[in-house]
Amino acid sequence: MHRDTATTRIEVEGSTFSVHQRENWVEVYRIGFEVLPRLPVILARSKTAIEQATGCTVVEGSLSGDQAIQRAEIDCDTA
Repeated sequence: MHRDTATTRIEVEGSTFSVHQRENWVEVYRIGFEVLPRLPVILARSKTAIEQATGCTVVEGSLSGDQAIQRAEIDCDTA
């Protein structure tokens, strides 16, 4: 992302994420080693990490990515 981002490291259920927020968008990097992480599990944990780190809600349908990097739009007005 850009240098004007807020960055937070957070752990959710054994997965560690680095959450990078810029305005109403986030990019999340899963850091650390996990054996065969399943995408649905990682996306659910990533959503939780985003909401805990930003205090905002993830816009429905905006969360995408893979086991390493996820992106989402957030809504901070309804949190």
